Amino acid sequence: MRLHRFLVPAAAAVVLVGMIVALVVALNHPGSNKRDDFSDLLALKNEAEDLVIQHKLPEAHAKYRELFAKAPGFTFVHPFRANPFIAEGGLLLQVEVLMRNAHGPKEMSRTKLEGSTFAINAHDAAMYQMDRTMTFSPSATSVAPLFAGVPSGTNHIALSSHGGVPTEADETNFEKLGLYVCGFKAYLRLDMSNVESVFRVLKGKVAENCVIWFGGCNIGANDKFCALAADASGCVVVAPVMRLPLIKAPIGTIDCLDRYAIPKIFVPGGKTISVPDFCAKQKLHKFVVPV
Repeated sequence: MRLHRFLVPAAAAVVLVGMIVALVVALNHPGSNKRDDFSDLLALKNEAEDLVIQHKLPEAHAKYRELFAKAPGFTFVHPFRANPFIAEGGLLLQVEVLMRNAHGPKEMSRTKLEGSTFAINAHDAAMYQMDRTMTFSPSATSVAPLFAGVPSGTNHIALSSHGGVPTEADETNFEKLGLYVCGFKAYLRLDMSNVESVFRVLKGKVAENCVIWFGGCNIGANDKFCALAADASGCVVVAPVMRLPLIKAPIGTIDCLDRYAIPKIFVPGGKTISVPDFCAKQKLHKFVVPV
């Protein structure tokens, strides 16, 4: 998902009429729940405007970012001095939020990760490069030490490997999907039998709002595996349902949040949240979309 956000500068506010237009556009977006989307967006708009009137601009900007991440649409912003609803010099700037579906793997948007980052790659799927990057040994006899090298306080863990099932007979059984962290030809892999024990070592060690990014094809289709990983680690887990291309990402970025990958967002407690809701919390989780 690629959200273009032309965010307001330190002294700017959203024009009321423009925000009504944004709500109308969002309501007409295919597949939206019109009644729920409208009430949700309207509530956020009102909260943001109340903060502007109180001259609590940082809080207002945060609320507008949350609103912009909810749905595609457009509005206008303007600079002001004394009255937040009178544009300085009559200047209006149009803001548009677009949901991007890449047409192919080479067009996938990249998400920039901030804070302390760590990448673990299988030797045959080395896609991610972070502050610290390691390759998990193809000759390992256990997947238990997979996260042994992750430093305390890490904000992001990017894990790149092939995803798949053990045999052709398992192709329709999504719960058989796993991650071949020792390489696709190795018999060792992360799967339902070991996911809890392997990911449990991260709980209390990594940063409170740490995110784990799975760069493994189709692994997001195994809901139980991803939910167990999130619960055991205490982290948010982002997992693609679609196949990912073997294209090395620029340093400090990942690709699995693009809509092309059909990402799922798993949070501790066995729940999932929407991509827009996750993107609305990018400051909390220290990432930036798009780059």
